[in-house]
Amino acid sequence: VNFAGKDILVEQDEKYITLIGEKFEYKFNKFTGCFDQMTVNKADMLLEPMKLNIMRAPTDHDVNDKAGWIDQKYHEVVNRVYTCSTEKAYGCIIINCK
Repeated sequence: VNFAGKDILVEQDEKYITLIGEKFEYKFNKFTGCFDQMTVNKADMLLEPMKLNIMRAPTDHDVNDKAGWIDQKYHEVVNRVYTCSTEKAYGCIIINCK
């Protein structure tokens, strides 16, 4: 796979798919379905691993429902990944998760 004229190395272990290019390294967590680390030019792009967040600020219409959302634990949602694979297509690396 080519990224701006350079190949991208794909490494995998039990927990991570790691994409390594000339000036970047991304670590994709196979268990959460999110990136745990993104480094570009040796600088971290993430303060913490990515995570799913479906909570949103209540609008005027549902400000009274906020307590219900918290009771339903919408602010604590977690991903669950059953399978994860990579493929090379169209000059890209595609990460497929189910």
